[in-house]
Amino acid sequence: MSIQFIKFLKLKTILKGIGIAVIFFTLYSQSAFGQVIDGYVKVNAFERKVTPSQVFKGEKFQGILRGDATLVKDLPLNTNVEVDYVVKAKLDGGQPEEIVGKGTIKIGPLPSVKAGANVNLTETMDLLFPESARPGKYTLVIEAAGVRPFIIYMVADLVFPGLQSMSLYLDQVQYLGEKPSPPNINPAPVAPKIESSINLNIMLNAPGEAIATTSVDVNIQVQLPNMEKGSLFLYLQKGNEGKKLIKEVSIPGNVMLKESILTPDYSGNVTVIAELKDYYIGGQQIILANPLVKTIDISLVRRPLQAAGKIDEKGVIKQTTQVASPDGNADIRLPTGTVALTADNHPVNELTITVNPSPPVDNEHRIVGPAYNLEPSGARFEPPIRISIKYDKTQLDKDINENELAIAYFNPVSGWEKLPGSLDKNQQLVFADIGHFSLFAIVGEVAVFNYWLMGLIGAGIGILVIVILFFGVRILSRR
Repeated sequence: MSIQFIKFLKLKTILKGIGIAVIFFTLYSQSAFGQVIDGYVKVNAFERKVTPSQVFKGEKFQGILRGDATLVKDLPLNTNVEVDYVVKAKLDGGQPEEIVGKGTIKIGPLPSVKAGANVNLTETMDLLFPESARPGKYTLVIEAAGVRPFIIYMVADLVFPGLQSMSLYLDQVQYLGEKPSPPNINPAPVAPKIESSINLNIMLNAPGEAIATTSVDVNIQVQLPNMEKGSLFLYLQKGNEGKKLIKEVSIPGNVMLKESILTPDYSGNVTVIAELKDYYIGGQQIILANPLVKTIDISLVRRPLQAAGKIDEKGVIKQTTQVASPDGNADIRLPTGTVALTADNHPVNELTITVNPSPPVDNEHRIVGPAYNLEPSGARFEPPIRISIKYDKTQLDKDINENELAIAYFNPVSGWEKLPGSLDKNQQLVFADIGHFSLFAIVGEVAVFNYWLMGLIGAGIGILVIVILFFGVRILSRR
């Protein structure tokens, strides 16, 4: 018989012995944890209650036990005890018993291991009647199912004073069974009425001329007797391009409204289009078969900020200025009093935002949508100005967390650097304050940490196995 084969038999015998020891230890532990022997811990309950006192099927309720735990014997080398329990509900005047909850009461850490050591005890139990429970009045009882100290060879039990059955009365609860459906008090919905023609007028007023990329106030009024509210849609159209929805306006009756529209970076005529699609009279929705349309033209001109009186010779903004990107998804706002200077310390005289559909990428961030170049490059602002960029949540990758979206600027040396800001998920907008012009975009974090962690754990396990095998072979070779 070869030496290698003898070593193999020895290794097999050792492994078999380890396996038998593990099985014995497991069986011993389970039997020990299931036993309840001479008492070490006494529990005094000061308060026992259930809330609420009446529950329907499927409704959770709580049991509350408050008191203290006292050592009645010395507890060698152990200051923590765990007591497994079940909560049973006993139907008054009959059976069956129902288990409505289970859990573990943790007693400790006790101030000492000597008899008389005392610790406050509070346990809140989440309870629920099973589907099979019958309606009726139930008495709830806590019963100990087993006791575990944190050291294997120490086993303590739970002693309820004066109760030999190891049970403790908790409270009573009325189980009502199925919850009745509420009566249907809502009136039947009234189908909308469709009108093909109506004597209705929309008033639309706006300045005849405006500076491109600035805000323009449009006055709107729908004239219709007894109208309670209506839905008006505002569009903007440049030249022969298709119309673009700017906003939906709720018309609260026959009142004059003022809506602000941010004009595009464009020179020439733009058309503001207002469409009324439905309205309400006496709670009845009336849909127009052909929406009522009103249009008005505005001539846009490009004018330097200084010529327009929006900035002075020191770079101080004299009139709040707003600039939008050509696609309307990014804009900046310069409040009155902001100091806006170029890289060579001259007043900023022109502000533009252009779309960059293919921005640079790095390994740590995911670009959401296009990026936006804000020019003049290197312009500085004091205090920082607000930028907002719109995103489309339906276009987000599945591994991007919407709550972690942020605006970042591109640093040619270090890549994309996130800026502190805020998120409006309803409007799908991300905001940040910026102190200089650069390339900006919305970014999402790429989850890489978990892969590193899994790799490290795998490597650690592999090294541990190699070390165990190495020393095992060394030990066998010496025999």
